[in-house]
Amino acid sequence: MQQIPARSELGKKLRSAFVAEPGNKLVVADYGQMELRVLAHYTQDSSLLEAYQNGVDLHTLTASQVFGKQESEVTKAERSIAKTINFGVAYGITPRGLFNQLSSAGIEANESQCEKFIRDYFKTYKGVRRWLDNTERTARTQGYVTNLFGRRRRLVGRDSRAARQACNFPIQGTAADICKEAMVKVHESLPSGAHIIAQVHDELIIECLAEDADFVRAMVKEIMERAPEGFTVPLEVDAKVVDNWSEAK
Repeated sequence: MQQIPARSELGKKLRSAFVAEPGNKLVVADYGQMELRVLAHYTQDSSLLEAYQNGVDLHTLTASQVFGKQESEVTKAERSIAKTINFGVAYGITPRGLFNQLSSAGIEANESQCEKFIRDYFKTYKGVRRWLDNTERTARTQGYVTNLFGRRRRLVGRDSRAARQACNFPIQGTAADICKEAMVKVHESLPSGAHIIAQVHDELIIECLAEDADFVRAMVKEIMERAPEGFTVPLEVDAKVVDNWSEAK
């Protein structure tokens, strides 16, 4: 299920095959930009924090900084580039990697432009660069990194791959644990006749009686948006009541 595309036409057709039993509904609850919110928490970058605390669209904000435009002037293609940069930079994306991702999405940009995009990103979010450097240095010194819940990732080697893993784990590991903790709390709070079907990335899918659907949707959203103690960025969850999985996107 994790490999089924979310937005392509084929993906929509495949997702429409996942349906609720007669008399039931699906509640699909999805974290919004979870890993970027975790990045903002770790880096304490002022621009990232301000964007999430004020409900600003981060991808549009990044595009406006990278392309030197007002946010209202940002085009759809420029926002797509910024979105790829936002999700890729923390995981060590290179100009070549960015070029490949943009090309596969049908966005024209050469490697020199991609190099400039990444350079401009770090000029905008200086705290991200600082955190990446500090995390890599810590990993090389002590041989492991930890996530917000205290889980460790031990590293083998000193190459660039190990450095990327050192920066990936606190973000991905924290995001995964937040979702798992929420999943346990949701399970404990569901009414009779409701059950969790799956966790797909940062999305929970629950099946429940149709008459309980609105209650379950509100309850699941409230639980999932509870941030862990000490977490400095608000969590945002989009929860919908649908008849099949495809309708949630």
